[in-house]
Parts: sequence; C-alpha cells; structure tokens
Amino acid sequence: MNEIQHQIPETPGLTARLFRYENLLLILLMAALILATGLLYNLVTAPPAGEGFTEFYFTGPDGIAGNYPRSIAPGGEGVVLIGVANHEYKPMCYRIQVRTGDYTAKELHPLKLEHGEKWESALSYSAGGAQKDLLVGFLLYRENDREPYRELHLRMDVVESE
Repeated sequence: MNEIQHQIPETPGLTARLFRYENLLLILLMAALILATGLLYNLVTAPPAGEGFTEFYFTGPDGIAGNYPRSIAPGGEGVVLIGVANHEYKPMCYRIQVRTGDYTAKELHPLKLEHGEKWESALSYSAGGAQKDLLVGFLLYRENDREPYRELHLRMDVVESE
C-alpha cells in the first residue's frame, strides 16, 4: 500500500504563534492552579459559618450546678460562680449585668476574651426586702449591644431569718 504523506509547509509566523499560544495557556494554567490553591487554603482555614457562639452559665459557689442559693435574708448576699467562654472565632468584649427584680444590682465590664478563652468568677448579689419568688437575672451583652445576647435566671426567696 502506498502511504500518502502530507507535509505541512513550515511557515515562520505559524511556529511563532503556536509558541505564544502555548505560553499563554501555560500562564493561564499556572494562574488557575494558584487560584485553586488559595481557595482550598481559605476553605480549610476559615471558621465554619454560623457556628460561632458564647457559653454563659452559672453554678453554685462550689462549682456544682444545683448548689446555688435558693433563699437569702433581706439585705443579705447570694453568691454564684458565673462563667463565659468565647467560641465566636474572634476576640469579643462582653459585659455582665445582674438584675434583682427590676433593679440593676451590679454590672461587670469590660470582659475581653480571645477565641477559645474562658472566664469564671464568683459573683455576689443582694436583695432588698422580704419577698417570695424573686427573679435574679444574669444578662450577658456583646460589645456595644443594647439587648442581651444571653440571659440566665434564678428564682429565690428573700426571707427573714428566724
């Protein structure tokens, strides 16, 4: 069988154009690879969206959940261990407000925590005259928020000692 051979005539401009296209494709491929690497890095290192939160809790002064004061004398003090843990994936500044009834009894601020940092402290509060079922509120505010971010409540009786 006879083989038919085709010869492509060599054109000086064609070779130069092919070389330029190859270089352009190589540059585009490298740019795409760099972009893909950057996107992958961002995906791996970025915090999960919507999962930031703050722990806010209180326990009795001994650190046991059920051992908080259930009654105090008028003018007496109750003590709880209060804690805040930052899981917001960024540094946060908090303030804590303690309310007995409609009265703001105490305010702690500023409380600056890095991501993953935890703060605990004994917190005392007092109550006025004798009453049943006094609502003691512990309110956590973020940054300059006007509304509480988290709220904890404790009901207790203020009773005359016998």
